[in-house]
Amino acid sequence: MKDKKIIINWGEQLIEEINGDYGQKSKQEKPPAEEIIKIFEELSASFEIYILTKNRKPVPSYIKKTLDRIGIGEFIDDIKNVGREQNINQDIQFFRKLEEELNDRPDNLVLISEDFEDDIMGACQAGWQTVWFNPKNKLAPGVMAVQNAEFASLLQLNQMMDVEFLPGYQTIQNWYQEKNRSLRLWMHVQLVAGVAYILANLMKEKGMDVDPILAQRGGLLHDICKLDKRNMVFPKDHGQMGYAWLKKRNQPILAKISEKHILNAILYPKRRPETWEEKIVYFADKISEESTLVNLNTRIERLKRRYPTHSKSIEESINSMNALQNEITEVLGLTEDELLAEIRKRMSQTE
Repeated sequence: MKDKKIIINWGEQLIEEINGDYGQKSKQEKPPAEEIIKIFEELSASFEIYILTKNRKPVPSYIKKTLDRIGIGEFIDDIKNVGREQNINQDIQFFRKLEEELNDRPDNLVLISEDFEDDIMGACQAGWQTVWFNPKNKLAPGVMAVQNAEFASLLQLNQMMDVEFLPGYQTIQNWYQEKNRSLRLWMHVQLVAGVAYILANLMKEKGMDVDPILAQRGGLLHDICKLDKRNMVFPKDHGQMGYAWLKKRNQPILAKISEKHILNAILYPKRRPETWEEKIVYFADKISEESTLVNLNTRIERLKRRYPTHSKSIEESINSMNALQNEITEVLGLTEDELLAEIRKRMSQTE
């Protein structure tokens, strides 16, 4: 029995990607036909695959013909035609109807679409898992990356679907509510997550191998155990507690990000941030003063005043923190001031 059902929205960019019809002005490289066939053949071994079209007329024959011509028609279980006028994210009943037609529960359905504000947001609200087709590597609107994953080319799809998705934004928010966390902390982790997401995208633009969604989720979860009452008697710091808490929830990569974000962790080889996502979340946290973006020196001075008993450890970590900041700014080709200005600009963008 196949584990999940994939629903692919037949959008313009995905049609071009599958069909190879990019137009004369497109600079995007067409994936080889044999690769497209291989992708869908491998996906069909583990998932039921459905094509979703929102055309109000009967299913256009060109969709079936295109699928067969490319050689992937045999791997598609069905084509769902759902003519509608209002935006998907304004009508949860649209998804409930699809769930009935597919005879499955929301968390077992994966929507793949290029339309973020309509499809991705709507599916997330309905409790579906979502994958954003993002060929231009754009930031999610409002720097709110609610999608479970994203890809820029169909050639990345199989590898992405072969691993467990990261927890969704709503799931993480529920975890914080279950732990009775304060609004103050929630605002802080949202800022860290947004900064980490922006930094990861900036590095991706420079050709670095980094996952913006992982960085964003790591930013949201780095302080999940910060205000745990057991801190008063528990011998471990909240990073180590976060590591144990996330490991129990089968999130080993996010667990390491939590463990390695503690300020003086950068001094110890076993806890020092190593991956780009770990480094990005560590640095994003060090330029996020509660819910305000500040420069590194300002954050350090405020931390020393807030935690006078840890001032020695903070002082010992300064050189390593500056070195990490230099590593990031050198990759991006920006000064510290330019980097902060770029983050602020992208935080203010509406699209």
